[in-house]
Amino acid sequence: MEGAFPWALAAGVLAGLVWLLLAASPAPAELAPRARRLDAALAALALGVASARLGFVLLHPAYFLADPARALYLWEGGLTWPGAALGALLGVALTAWLQRISFWRLADSLAVPAAWASAGGWLGCYLEACAFGRAAAAGWWAPPAPDLLGQVAPRWPTQSLGVVGSLLVSLILLSLRRRLPSGARACLAGALLGGLTLGLSLLRGDPSPTVAGLRVEGLGAALFAAMGLLGLAYRLAPFRGRSHEPVHHRPRPDQHPPG
Repeated sequence: MEGAFPWALAAGVLAGLVWLLLAASPAPAELAPRARRLDAALAALALGVASARLGFVLLHPAYFLADPARALYLWEGGLTWPGAALGALLGVALTAWLQRISFWRLADSLAVPAAWASAGGWLGCYLEACAFGRAAAAGWWAPPAPDLLGQVAPRWPTQSLGVVGSLLVSLILLSLRRRLPSGARACLAGALLGGLTLGLSLLRGDPSPTVAGLRVEGLGAALFAAMGLLGLAYRLAPFRGRSHEPVHHRPRPDQHPPG
């Protein structure tokens, strides 16, 4: 379905923005204030798209050197997951610095929307037959699917797995919302989404630059997954064996001294 990718990605992003508007902060140490979340989301979106496009341009220099103006034709497709993740992080960091608010709280606020944006991107790839899977032996695990040229063959269902995996990540993050210290949700999102992208890169059949036989976007996703795991270990370390939220007990009347 030509032209479906931008609309599917926009749907995922819009779902995340609506969630940011509606989600309430259950405690002071939870999500950042609503206005700050939206500021960070818009900055992450703008820098994420720009960085994702820049990454794609750098990976295909010969094509864009022949016609540099095409680098601005975002509607033609051509984004990279590591570039998007890096740009989004820069957008969150910039917002946190300008507004003097915790980077980790802002990043936690965008963890669930990031998973929904990922699901929208994979859905767009499914509709436009981009990021298609490698040809595989016929079976229930490899339904017939087209490539960019319309050639139908049994393929690994990379796009469908990307949609389902991203939605599962969002459910995991939602279920753990009240159980993790500040910053842990963002690190967990990076680890899970990076790991998902890395795994699917091993099954993709669309052409891409490689390093030592591995797709470049897979290597970038592996880096983000490793960073997420290290960050998660760091954010959890001070809280081992104790709750990250202090518990305030209101004294009973009989505990007050007379006077």
